[in-house]
Amino acid sequence: MKFAFVVAFVTALLWVPLAVSAELTPDEGRSLLQLRAATLNLSTGLMDYVALLMNTATTDQTRPIFGAAMQNALLASREANMAIGLLLNVITEQVSTVEFANIAALPRSERVALAWWRCDRAIMYIQSAQRTLAGAKSLNQNDGAYQDAIRRATDIWFLNALTALLSVDRALAYTNPNPSSFPQIVGPHGDFATAEWMLWRSQHYAHDAMDDMVAAYLGTKLNSYAGSADIFRRLLMGSDIDVDAMVLLAGVTWTDQQVQQGVFFRTVDVLRVLTDEEQLPKRWMEAVGTMRDFWLPAMSAGPAVADRVRTALVRVVDAWKHADGAAWRLMIFLDCSKLKNPQGCGGTGAATGTGSAATTANTRNTRNHHNDGEGRDDRNSRENRGRSSRSNGNVQGHARERNRNGPSGSELTWPEDHHFAARKACRLPAAA
Repeated sequence: MKFAFVVAFVTALLWVPLAVSAELTPDEGRSLLQLRAATLNLSTGLMDYVALLMNTATTDQTRPIFGAAMQNALLASREANMAIGLLLNVITEQVSTVEFANIAALPRSERVALAWWRCDRAIMYIQSAQRTLAGAKSLNQNDGAYQDAIRRATDIWFLNALTALLSVDRALAYTNPNPSSFPQIVGPHGDFATAEWMLWRSQHYAHDAMDDMVAAYLGTKLNSYAGSADIFRRLLMGSDIDVDAMVLLAGVTWTDQQVQQGVFFRTVDVLRVLTDEEQLPKRWMEAVGTMRDFWLPAMSAGPAVADRVRTALVRVVDAWKHADGAAWRLMIFLDCSKLKNPQGCGGTGAATGTGSAATTANTRNTRNHHNDGEGRDDRNSRENRGRSSRSNGNVQGHARERNRNGPSGSELTWPEDHHFAARKACRLPAAA
């Protein structure tokens, strides 16, 4: 199934010349899909073959090779996804950091140049993964399945990823990647910049978790490795859904059906894959289940495993949380001036937005602001800050990044019912 999807995706690059619609030019859209094809090919090589080798052929000799190959390929995937984000005008850093401010201050041409630098790093890491995994060919030479898995990963999927990356057209300007609906997504609905940033951040946390799981795999010898690499399969599927959603929200399409749907139904499709229990939430839940079944028992091997597993679990929850946040930002009313006394913009349903009802609603929303564990975080002030920067495609968020090797437990804090908190983020008054 995964093979068929990737083949269909790459084939679409060649025979659907009109399947790109956005402020991006058709050529820019097609080039972006080449970059996306690179990450899909990497995912297939890792999920179907490197993970298989880790589960079935790990020995004292192969473990350093498989771990390093997985690590380098994941770094390539991370770099390519950062390039995609930059080309889509996402500020690919944590908010409220010097790094975020530095990228936000760059002119568009320099952000695009930074994307090409990320592509160069992705190419370097793919080549390193190929060389590393090829080193395992000298082992188990009489095992046909083992040798075939190495060949398919290095000579088919990693090579396909490298070819796709090298075919990205760097002569294109990518001057205006924001869709015509910007800063909204559909009509008065949605916060495009924040939704894109949260999707990017979700896949970023998924990659953080996978980095930790590579370290756990390499950290201490275990009695068995059967099932150890299932976590990579689950998280790569989740990350791929995040990035597909980013690309599609930006109006870059790869099937005739997506073109015919138009922006409204494409957005509904994104909402479905982000929230349907058989889509992205299932992948996060499967990742948690995999950690419960294999890696939580393996924590008894010692701190080299246990510390990484704890950190990875936090990152999986962060990935899930940010994907959920992106789903909500597809629907909020960003510009209340386009509506008449809207409930979703702080209205009360009365003839005017004043009086005791409005005061009560505002008081409730100030009191019950969302707090992510780092003190008071007033949604109203954050939205005002966000509006002032959206003309440059910047985004303001609220999660704070901890040290990847040791996050504090407060990152798991979600003190209120998720959907209730989401309603308050748009200042919905309580029902009468």
